Amino acid sequence: MRALIAMFVFTLVSSGAWASAMMTCPQGQARLSHPQGGLYCAPLYQAYPQVPADCFVCHQSYYQRQMQTMPWMMPQTQLPWGHNPYSPWWAQQGRMTYPNFNYPGMWQYPGVQAHHYPGQGGVFAAKPNVYVKNSGVKLASFRMTFDTSNGASFLATTPWLKDASWEGLVTTDAFRVENVRYDYLFYDARLPHTAMQFRAGWCVDRERLVEGMVQELRELRFSALAMQDFREHWDEKIPQEPVYCVYPQFNAQLDAALPVKITPEAPFLRVVFILVPHRQQVRLPASVFPELPRHSHLPLRPVNTEASPLEYMEWGVAFMDHTLIK
Repeated sequence: MRALIAMFVFTLVSSGAWASAMMTCPQGQARLSHPQGGLYCAPLYQAYPQVPADCFVCHQSYYQRQMQTMPWMMPQTQLPWGHNPYSPWWAQQGRMTYPNFNYPGMWQYPGVQAHHYPGQGGVFAAKPNVYVKNSGVKLASFRMTFDTSNGASFLATTPWLKDASWEGLVTTDAFRVENVRYDYLFYDARLPHTAMQFRAGWCVDRERLVEGMVQELRELRFSALAMQDFREHWDEKIPQEPVYCVYPQFNAQLDAALPVKITPEAPFLRVVFILVPHRQQVRLPASVFPELPRHSHLPLRPVNTEASPLEYMEWGVAFMDHTLIK
């Protein structure tokens, strides 16, 4: 029995000594197991100081420095044993993972590659967001039902549409669906281009494009949150082409393409901007589709009545099937 106790104590001491030995690698090195047995210290894969975990710009710059050496392109025989041949964990995040991060979808100038998506119709409404303004009761029920019989088809929705409907409660400035709070409801949809107007709008360079659309939302009395969301998303997702022509679609066009019924009834202001890029700022012949906008879009705006205690507002940006643009 004493022999067993002595062996147990020796094991604990040995384990402690081994564990303490594991802590002897200097900063910037890692403990590795050698195939022939035992441990050794080896430099970490990072050749530069570790950057803060919450600093995306730092990560991006760090990754670019790492790419200059491209160690994973070296013959394996030239790499030290235990060297990590893969990129850092954050290289798999955000725009570095997706080659079309700065595009609204499967892009081919001057529009979207329609064959990658289900449904029909030449307009791809990307991220229409629906917001609510509720200055009346603090909690009210709502049901929003879409009608796709005119040729529209959904590509994505958040939250999930049940029987083509969103149903839940509205608070002062948010939705609650199945006990989950949403600042806005969102969908992507493919819409029939035949329901849209391509005569009224404006053309502008890329630098002033987003701010011009935000100004339109401001004049339509969208909330500060809605305008902030719009600016943050579309500053990134609109391709960097020199000039864009903007064709606003309001209730008359959108209700014809994708009707919506709201219960209980409440005002619903809708606007989706169709964007068509141009690489040169030149006048196009009248036969080109879509033609340059030659009329003001202001007469198309819904009548801006006095604010209602409960109202819904929708903004979106859309692009066209690239084969339709001639």
